[in-house]
Amino acid sequence: MGRAGRISLVLAGCGVIFLAGCPAPRSDDGPRMEETRKEASEVPAVVRASAERISALLGPGVGCVLWFWDSESSDWECALEGLSRKAELDIATDGTFRELELVYGLAEVDAALPDTGAWIHRTCRDFPDELVELSLRNERHLDPVPTLAEAWKQDGVVLEIQCPDGEDYEIDARGLGISHRGDDLEATSE
Repeated sequence: MGRAGRISLVLAGCGVIFLAGCPAPRSDDGPRMEETRKEASEVPAVVRASAERISALLGPGVGCVLWFWDSESSDWECALEGLSRKAELDIATDGTFRELELVYGLAEVDAALPDTGAWIHRTCRDFPDELVELSLRNERHLDPVPTLAEAWKQDGVVLEIQCPDGEDYEIDARGLGISHRGDDLEATSE
């Protein structure tokens, strides 16, 4: 699933999550073609059980509100409610944790990680409404969920950015930027 698709998925679920205190989402094109909305009853039991277990790690009242099948990455994704920010959980078909994505505003990145925020400003040409996803790709990072600054000191953590021009980037604490356009699966190092 492309970064724009992940952001779109989270934003699509924000209407429900808004009731849990989420800010209003930025407008977007909606879920990408590879994402198909599914009812919870269509999600394999092993995936639902994994989502429930991981949600319990994240805290009381955390749970999946919307499910999607991603045909590009062949995994299940759910928009979470009950966290202090918009979030998406990705789970493999066998129930294995893939990643937890937490949505941050660029101002939050600027405050917690000034050098990284400056890199995003330069790369995305200073668009002020940029959304950034903190992707925690190791389940050991979930209990408890680290702050942005704490997470940035760990392995298996990247920031995913989709600039308004459609260019996608991932950057880790070592400053490795990977870009690709849209659903282009061939990445190039910056």
